[in-house]
Amino acid sequence: VVLSDKFNSVRIDTQSRPTAPDVASVTAQVPQLQESVPGFVPGDVRMVTRSAGPAVLITYQASSAPNPVTGKSVT
Repeated sequence: VVLSDKFNSVRIDTQSRPTAPDVASVTAQVPQLQESVPGFVPGDVRMVTRSAGPAVLITYQASSAPNPVTGKSVT
């Protein structure tokens, strides 16, 4: 699921796992993001509490897809 507003977006990914993710297991996935996300700039990886329970929040910046008219992208 991707929620977008102008140049900002929030992407929610789900995966089946035998155990719940923690900060260490998510941090271990950061190198994969660096390789696959254009303009990747790491942020924080931390535990947060949501109404449904605990979750791991990872933040980062990335370059947008190029504008089809101008060819420019935004970070």
